[in-house]
Amino acid sequence: MSLYITLTFILIIVLCFATNRRSQEIGFLLSASQTKNGCIQVYKLNNKTYFYKKWCNLFAFLLLMLMWILTAFRASNIGNDTNNYINYFENINDTGISNQYQIEYGFQLLCLFVGVFTKNPQVFLIVCATICYVGVGFYAYRYSKNILVSLILIFTFCFSIFINTLRQDIAMVICLYAYQAIKDKKNLKALIFIVFAITFHKSAAIYLLLLFYKVFSVKIKVNIALSIILVAISISGVLDSFLSITNLYSGYVQSQYAGTGWIAVAYYVLQSLFFYWFIYRAYNKNLKGKKVVLVNCVLCLFLNLLGFSVNLFTRAAQYFLLPMITEIPNACYDGKVKSKNLWLLSICLVLLSYFLVTLIVRPEWNNLYPYSFFN
Repeated sequence: MSLYITLTFILIIVLCFATNRRSQEIGFLLSASQTKNGCIQVYKLNNKTYFYKKWCNLFAFLLLMLMWILTAFRASNIGNDTNNYINYFENINDTGISNQYQIEYGFQLLCLFVGVFTKNPQVFLIVCATICYVGVGFYAYRYSKNILVSLILIFTFCFSIFINTLRQDIAMVICLYAYQAIKDKKNLKALIFIVFAITFHKSAAIYLLLLFYKVFSVKIKVNIALSIILVAISISGVLDSFLSITNLYSGYVQSQYAGTGWIAVAYYVLQSLFFYWFIYRAYNKNLKGKKVVLVNCVLCLFLNLLGFSVNLFTRAAQYFLLPMITEIPNACYDGKVKSKNLWLLSICLVLLSYFLVTLIVRPEWNNLYPYSFFN
């Protein structure tokens, strides 16, 4: 536990560095220096701001490396599913691709590919961690207006799950680039990314919904009304009945995931509701231009609401949560937000606090401590 407390303390220090006056200046410059596809363009900085930006990039790289090391070189007992994935890797390399494992072919091919070079399962964990952290790190570097805040959000959103749900982790990172393709109005490219993600985890199919963002409303009153309906459907058992009748994830309806974990689900609902409200408020004068961003927030909220029926829906919501690593800081600089750095500071402090609280109160959720490196 002392490792995570120390790490959180370091992140708070970095957060203070990331939310000062000069970071706001850089954010504004980046907002004014974009290409048509949203990628950060070259911009002119004075000497002090230039060196500050360099330090930000250095700190971000070191934070990413630290998270990668703790994820890649963990022992097999760190993370609830690590041993399972080690077994998959070893068995698939012994027998080849097979339906008996009931896991997607993309993941099985990845196991075989790594197995060509080594049969060491630790190398496989290193490869998976590298795919995930390089994917989110590059995305944050390319699209975020405050790279350090994005790295802190990556820690709070991704660190625990990157240690546990390897297949979905890779699928989520692929869908992150599908999200950007949809923002850039490149739907065919987005569809290719999503289909590729499905080969690692079938739940990635949920991201197809964002391709139809034009049919969704972004108005708060409409979505609050729909949220009330979804809560009623989830709590009343109507959704359970529907899943049982259609045989769609019916096994989960009678499992440990059904009707449990409401405190955690409530937190995720409030979190996604806040992100929706915050981004809506930031872009209140340009809702049409930010519809993809807002619909992504709405879908995250709706899926979390379904978690009151089967809490695994909150895992599906993580596909829509991941883009918040850049959308939260970007909303502060692109939108109309007063006290920008105070908001970023407060949001990150709440998320870091939740990370520590869950470690202490619900250690069985992720099995992250006592931490140990592989032998």
